[in-house]
Amino acid sequence: MNKLIKIVILILVLGFVLPCYAYKNLNISINNKISSLIENFRKNTNAPSAVLSIRFPNGERINYISGTTEKKAFKNLIPHKVTVDNLFQIGSITKSFIAVIILQLEAENKLSINDTIANMNHKYGMWLSKDEFNAWKNITIKQLLNMTSGIFSITEDPQFNEEYLVKFPKKQWDPKEELKFSLKHKNYFAPGTGWHYSDTDYTILGILIEAITGHSVETEINNRILHPTHLKNTYYLSRSYPDFIRKKMAHGYAYTGDFSPPVQPGTDMTFVNMSVANAAGAMVSNTNDIIDWVHDIFTGKILQPAQRNEMQSVVCSATDGSCKPGESLRLNSRFVGFGLGLVYLYHPKLGPIWFYIGSTAGYYAAFLWVPQQDLTLAMTISSSSEHSKKIFKTLLETASLVIKS
Repeated sequence: MNKLIKIVILILVLGFVLPCYAYKNLNISINNKISSLIENFRKNTNAPSAVLSIRFPNGERINYISGTTEKKAFKNLIPHKVTVDNLFQIGSITKSFIAVIILQLEAENKLSINDTIANMNHKYGMWLSKDEFNAWKNITIKQLLNMTSGIFSITEDPQFNEEYLVKFPKKQWDPKEELKFSLKHKNYFAPGTGWHYSDTDYTILGILIEAITGHSVETEINNRILHPTHLKNTYYLSRSYPDFIRKKMAHGYAYTGDFSPPVQPGTDMTFVNMSVANAAGAMVSNTNDIIDWVHDIFTGKILQPAQRNEMQSVVCSATDGSCKPGESLRLNSRFVGFGLGLVYLYHPKLGPIWFYIGSTAGYYAAFLWVPQQDLTLAMTISSSSEHSKKIFKTLLETASLVIKS
């Protein structure tokens, strides 16, 4: 790869996409194509802001920025331009942080990912209720990590969604309180016999981390990950946002899609109390931190080699019958594989890739790592809608343009 050359941006025009840097191979035509791609995607999602960052093998990066931190309103006729320093909710990308902590605890001999919930209760006391223990005692930590537990996902319960999105958006939720919304449903399947995405799995893992360490999930993420890796714009905030975070947030809006209904289309969801997402999705960050984090997972020292290999062990997560959901897959497989807080895919143009998509009511975020090129991309947008789900497609198109250049 050629070196990244910094260029001076002459004029910052409200609403236009700005590449902060230009890669030497990214000629004007490619840069314009990426700029248009991001701008059109932002507009189609009704998002006031979108940011995309690309990290090259030499550590240099390029940032594309589009839009403003808020929608125009009567009280805010000229909203601030969004910058790379603004924060976005990153939703389920939080799961990669939780998976890393669990694997670090394994490296410290505090657990094995093949331990069951029953094993963990024997070691660390009764950290789940009696009913939860009886229902889930034979599930392993690895099955929680790779979504083969069969536990019903909290976020698929209509009553839960109504309560946290509409009735009590400012409520401080206790993760243990949330588990009752899963427990009242039958499991999707017996542990290890299928695959189904479940936010409950990572809520349970967050409770387990606190039972083992005696510290909050926030403390463990700060001490184990954010401070050592110098991710200075990333926060685990399972509570109402403090003022300094509120000032840095790009406002997020919910439209018809995952969260609307029950939310009215166009509702500003920025300050919903994210305790409701806990270890399954309570983090905020920006794209520069995300690409550094992803690069650390795959090439850094955040994990021991044995645990990095475990994080990249994948099971079939396809729903089209191409492989049996929950069965182990090889990394050269052409199927979609779910790892431990990561997803694997073989792409015909890019080769093997790793990615993840996170969403909350008002935001979408995604990352992509292309091993053959050591190319890392991340994108955040400040809306949740049907079109927002195409964020991964946008990253793939961007990566293809960069590599083709």
